[in-house]
Amino acid sequence: MNSTWLLCMIPAVVAAGTGSIVAQVMDIERARVVIILSYMIWGIGVPVCLCIIAVYYTKTAVYSLPPPETLISIFLPLGPLGQGSFAITNLGVAAAKYFSSEGREFVPVRLMGDVAQAAGSLVGLVLWGFGAFWLILSASCVAYGFRKNQIHFNIGWWAITFPIGVFILATNELSRLFENNGLKIFGAILTIILFIIWLFIFSMTAMGAYTTRLFVDPSVKDTELPQHEESGN
Repeated sequence: MNSTWLLCMIPAVVAAGTGSIVAQVMDIERARVVIILSYMIWGIGVPVCLCIIAVYYTKTAVYSLPPPETLISIFLPLGPLGQGSFAITNLGVAAAKYFSSEGREFVPVRLMGDVAQAAGSLVGLVLWGFGAFWLILSASCVAYGFRKNQIHFNIGWWAITFPIGVFILATNELSRLFENNGLKIFGAILTIILFIIWLFIFSMTAMGAYTTRLFVDPSVKDTELPQHEESGN
């Protein structure tokens, strides 16, 4: 197995995060429906992603790192962790806005909004911590891979931009919610690093497309076509 197994579940996590943003600019009735559905979709995506990450971590620790051509894919688990942290934190903010017992005619559970915001913040911090661990682990593995193997650029390197980007999104959201300058500075540093990485990958992509060296499937890079012997006729 490899980290691309996560790609089928990441859209659910992204949809939950999008719902937490859209709900905050809707009327009360529609916003409540969107918030409830977003929590359900988050429950579909994040727990399954955590199961896949557990299997992927075991496979990587027990057997070996991914091959050099796909080593950069080790960053992919950072995506659902960062986006999941942002989604659950922002859903708590939206729930506190629309499920508060103050001035509302109907609240299904007493103190639902306050509990959702508090629990969302704590779960978001836990997922952020897991994401920080995975960020350090992935960077260390890639640095080790560069040291031990000759790694060439391929189109799969674009996979690094989304995971780091959503982790920065979660960092900025937590820094705003907790009014923490440390998280704010850390998010700014990661943003600068991501911009530099994006510029490097963009330039390498343009250069590879111009020279046509980019249009090679990394998974079949070393595969040779079968050679047929010529007949004696």
